[in-house]
Amino acid sequence: MTNTATFDFSGARVLVTGGTSGIGHAVARAFVDAGAVVTVTGTGPDAAAYATDLDGCTYRQLRLDDPGSVDALVADLAAELDALDVLVNNA
Repeated sequence: MTNTATFDFSGARVLVTGGTSGIGHAVARAFVDAGAVVTVTGTGPDAAAYATDLDGCTYRQLRLDDPGSVDALVADLAAELDALDVLVNNA
């Protein structure tokens, strides 16, 4: 399926939790197609753990039941992106 972007998110920094499958993956792909810098999260150790196409996305492991995992993600994203423009809380 090809998404037709109707909005310009060029350069927008987007985090999609649970972006490795289903609705979260479709949302992440739409943001990539619209020019955003997209980070997706999942519980697997790395992006290779998923059968979906994560091209154009940065993958980060996240366990929402582990406060340390959440803190680490926030610290990593703050260092790499400086800020977030969009959060899709899909997990």
